[in-house]
Amino acid sequence: MKAEPNSQPTRPSRRWKRTLKAANWAWIYFQDKGEWPAIKQIAGQTEVSAGTACNALKAARRQLFNSEKRVR
Repeated sequence: MKAEPNSQPTRPSRRWKRTLKAANWAWIYFQDKGEWPAIKQIAGQTEVSAGTACNALKAARRQLFNSEKRVR
């Protein structure tokens, strides 16, 4: 039996938006201190796991690089 695809449009949850906002803030911190301290900073600030914080930092990095590509 196949599972029915989810017909609801996917949109980020409030928690994910908050985590991504913290990741955007932590990008500067990441450049100074490195990846692991930035992940711990995001996780502590938004009360999410280190894995979620790592994913948020990666997403913030992608957003930054995509916006730089558009400017060029």
